[in-house]
Amino acid sequence: MFLTRVLCKLVLWLLHALLVVAETLSLIRHRLLHRLEYKSVYSNSKLDPAKFACSPSSVHRSLHSFCKVPKHVAVVIGESLVSYRDVANLVVWCLFARIPHVTLYDVEGVMKKNWSELYKEVLRSQKKHFGSCDTSKVVLYVEGKETTEKNGRNGYTHHVHVRLASNEDGRPLFAKFARKLCQEVKEGRLSPSDIVPDLIQKQVSGDWPDPDILLRFGKAHSVFGYQPWQLRLTEIISLPTHHNLRLSEFLGALRTYDNREQRFGK
Repeated sequence: MFLTRVLCKLVLWLLHALLVVAETLSLIRHRLLHRLEYKSVYSNSKLDPAKFACSPSSVHRSLHSFCKVPKHVAVVIGESLVSYRDVANLVVWCLFARIPHVTLYDVEGVMKKNWSELYKEVLRSQKKHFGSCDTSKVVLYVEGKETTEKNGRNGYTHHVHVRLASNEDGRPLFAKFARKLCQEVKEGRLSPSDIVPDLIQKQVSGDWPDPDILLRFGKAHSVFGYQPWQLRLTEIISLPTHHNLRLSEFLGALRTYDNREQRFGK
């Protein structure tokens, strides 16, 4: 029995080691393919990441060559560890591209619980890329409420609204709203004829538009409970990890979205 247990543990250890090696090789393959694709596509282009950090406005000018730029980017973190530094960089890159709405989603709501730490990283990344005289503002929403502005400056010319979401904002939120409607109908404060799609849309999504693009980070091909009613026309793009994410990878995702032919059911 002892020998059998030792043998089983050895087999499990070997399987785990093989999986780790396979994931590492897969990530290396992704990085290499991305670099080769980047060199072939952008070698004669203005989209040079080395210039972006120094001049964010050049990103906006370069994106004029795109036929479409998303107005709302959703980010789904399907990894166990969240890198606040890399997520903050992603938010600031959306400022580069003048994308006004960003939703950051993880199943357990880790970013919602640690929103102050994330916000500090966003401000640090914003100062690093834009400088101290930046006129852009990142507005963070937690549980549907805007967080307190930290720096107290006015005169902002660009905004990016960042909403933190988790599994609680998916089906549980919809079920909670349905119970509320039933209670109001039961008490006579609401007529069944008043329950229309616009009312439901406003309650569960607010004034936010549906995401144009969803960036899914992780190995699993899942949206991890993200609000399904918002993803009817959303383009889903998968990336292996958000750790050490490069600006060129983000722009590559935007170019992939730009090249997608959307027929909207036609």
